[in-house]
Amino acid sequence: MEPLKPAVPPPQLYTDKRPRLDDQTMYKVYHKDFEPKARVRHGDFHEANKYVPPKDKFEVISTTQATFTPQKWEAVHTYVPQQHIVDKDAKHDFTTVTMETYKAQPFKMCKAQMFLLQQKLKTEKFNDEELKKIRENVRKLTTSNSQTVA
Repeated sequence: MEPLKPAVPPPQLYTDKRPRLDDQTMYKVYHKDFEPKARVRHGDFHEANKYVPPKDKFEVISTTQATFTPQKWEAVHTYVPQQHIVDKDAKHDFTTVTMETYKAQPFKMCKAQMFLLQQKLKTEKFNDEELKKIRENVRKLTTSNSQTVA
């Protein structure tokens, strides 16, 4: 019996008669390949491979090893919250720290708005409580305007 021959692909019947692709680029024309150069070392003590044995024995204990005192290890207990039913009828407080601490600056009234408000107060009739509240608001707005102008 004859030994098996390795598989060889059949010869191609088609041969490409087109010219080769011209892949010449400006980069390939002008690029210089700068290969790394060997570093010249002057007076490098490793080149001579000289070994100088130490005079004394090397001290193995470092400062950290000498001064470090390990602390006792304690096992960590996992925190499991208590299971309880949330009261669905209770009112929830959605205020945040930012909402409590941030107070928005009141809008500044222009002189025309102040004049119209004064005219409105003169013409309309209010009871004493409403009138007091309106006057307090006008005083606050006028003092904030005068402070910002100064």
